[in-house]
Amino acid sequence: MTTTSRPAGSSRPGTATSSCASPTRQSAFSQAKADHDFVEQELELELHTNTELTRQIHVLTTELHRRLLDGEDRDVERPPAGT
Repeated sequence: MTTTSRPAGSSRPGTATSSCASPTRQSAFSQAKADHDFVEQELELELHTNTELTRQIHVLTTELHRRLLDGEDRDVERPPAGT
């Protein structure tokens, strides 16, 4: 009868190699999560900025429209019609 030498705590061959790779997998997972979180944060910031710009454009467009309809731009010289 022959016995095979195995690492302590290992019940099957190759387990020691797997347990050594675990920190590498954990590190890769942590890096992937950090990258994902960074991208998500950047997208959220971009969305917030775009939303704020859209609101400002709406306010300015509404004010311009109101001024044009109310005739508040009467002090602006306009060329005579038909020229």
